[in-house]
Amino acid sequence: WAASDPKAAADYYASNKSQFSGMGMLGRMGGGTGGATIAKEWAKQDPEGALAWAKGLEGRDGNDATSKVLAQIATTDPKRAAGLTSGLEGDALTKANVDIAKEWAKADWSGAESFINGLPADQRGDALGAAVRSLADDNPTLAAKKALEIPEGDSRDDAIESVAESMSRENPADAAAWVVANGSEKAQRDSMRNVIGNWVGQDPSAAKAWAVAQPEGGLRDSAVSSFVMSDNTGSPAENIQLAETISDERSRGWSIGMTTMRWMGEDPKAASSYLESSEFIDEGMKKRILGRSGR
Repeated sequence: WAASDPKAAADYYASNKSQFSGMGMLGRMGGGTGGATIAKEWAKQDPEGALAWAKGLEGRDGNDATSKVLAQIATTDPKRAAGLTSGLEGDALTKANVDIAKEWAKADWSGAESFINGLPADQRGDALGAAVRSLADDNPTLAAKKALEIPEGDSRDDAIESVAESMSRENPADAAAWVVANGSEKAQRDSMRNVIGNWVGQDPSAAKAWAVAQPEGGLRDSAVSSFVMSDNTGSPAENIQLAETISDERSRGWSIGMTTMRWMGEDPKAASSYLESSEFIDEGMKKRILGRSGR
């Protein structure tokens, strides 16, 4: 409704706010308010009208709605959006600054960096993280440098993961080395899915050799699991043997189970024989694999 006739939705919302608490006429709010949902859709069609309406709302409703409008304005004019944040507070202000930095970085890194440096100290980390994630697609070299300026925490980890993924499209070996040298344990683990996935597409033998060579622990588990899950043309039997070396029980079971499912499609007799003797796959997984294969 808000997408097709946001003004009518806004009028209805003004008279029936109680219906939009948590779950309303427009569906799930995703942690925001009904006003924010309407403002987001309205801004796609008429940002000026949406902004005027959002600023007329009160409290959190007004903050969230205005933040959504500014995020939309930032896609075409981040500088203007940055000048309209006055009056926002708390999480809504943080979110608006993050959205503005993210969009600004796509078109003008220098402008985005100036904007970020002008923010209060406690706002800069999240905004810089969002900007670096945008920058990574176009300039991973600069993004790699800027990612290390982000304070330690989730924003830095997310930025490092984005940079590594972008780097790995051209040179996965360099991307893997960079992540190991600069990422937290979490960033290293989380980066492996994309880095190894891209590496397998270019040179599966090198990807496997690198994964196997890592010391036992979370990084190796993630790298080996990512290799096994990405290598759709390699030998299932060999990949299962490799997956059995994963130390984390859950990751090991998932990797072996998914590879065995693929094996069932290629050589059901050999795969079934493995299932019968494997100590790494629980009975529930065995039944699911056999059920999907029609056995």
